[in-house]
Amino acid sequence: MLLGKFSRFVKRYDLTFTPRHTGAARLNIVDGNTLPSVLKALHRAIQNNKASTVTANGDEVELLQAVHDEKRNTVVLLFHRGSPNAADPMYRKKDKKSRLVTVRAATKAVDEEQSLSAHFVISTKPDSAGRYKSALEEVPGISLAAIVPIIASALREYPYDYTDKRGQSAETYCMVKSAGIKSATLADSLKRGHINYLTLIRPADPNLVDAEGIFHPMDQRMKIKIDKTTLDNKGFFDKLGDYIKGAQDEGWEHFDVDVTFENERHRTIKVERDQAAQEVLFVKAEEVTVAKELSLCTTTIVDELVGHMIGVMQRV
Repeated sequence: MLLGKFSRFVKRYDLTFTPRHTGAARLNIVDGNTLPSVLKALHRAIQNNKASTVTANGDEVELLQAVHDEKRNTVVLLFHRGSPNAADPMYRKKDKKSRLVTVRAATKAVDEEQSLSAHFVISTKPDSAGRYKSALEEVPGISLAAIVPIIASALREYPYDYTDKRGQSAETYCMVKSAGIKSATLADSLKRGHINYLTLIRPADPNLVDAEGIFHPMDQRMKIKIDKTTLDNKGFFDKLGDYIKGAQDEGWEHFDVDVTFENERHRTIKVERDQAAQEVLFVKAEEVTVAKELSLCTTTIVDELVGHMIGVMQRV
């Protein structure tokens, strides 16, 4: 995925913070000087150089900044992903007359690494007890799955006191969970997009497992190419529903729909059993545009982008 100069895609999420022990008080995102908070836990992790994680391929995802924006009731986190083993990026040039194509590499220094950055905005005003809206700038390699463990680790390393059922002082810590906010239906999204494939999935036959435990069958998958050029959306979804029902009768249990949207972005969307395909809700990234060119990696928070992200986050 190539990032645009003047635009980014943003996804909305819910973050839920709960104490490890049920008798303890919840941490607020921000709180008074003498009270513990999620923001103070993140600051401690950054100061102690414990706000990062290393991925399977050797990349490092790091929380660089955590800033309280009091005027807009948010906390803004700035993450980096460094890729020390990545090949140098290539640029190509095509001569208009001769049509000759040349390429060159943007050579990095010995102590440099390819890097990307992403903003993560969290509201400081809860929607309900411990639950907060958030929005993430969509950048390759800096997904919610990559950054939530960093937040969770910072919270585990930030114990605070509480009084247990026996009236004795004890320590606990805060835990975090995340969930995407589903905001678009499959039917609405396909008004300017199209479905490419339907993947049928069912468990493997357990009788195929050998006695010695050497062979372990995986789930069976069947990929179905879809041609809906002769149907409108309503007719297509009626046909899709009938097809899924027939597949269920044949033992297929899970159904993934591969979709291309109007901006040529791809998503795989799950259709649950007994769920009408056209009514399937999913988390869809929303595009925002800015006036000033965005760099691939920044060490300072980009206020204009954050403002647009807050607008996406606050939508009902």
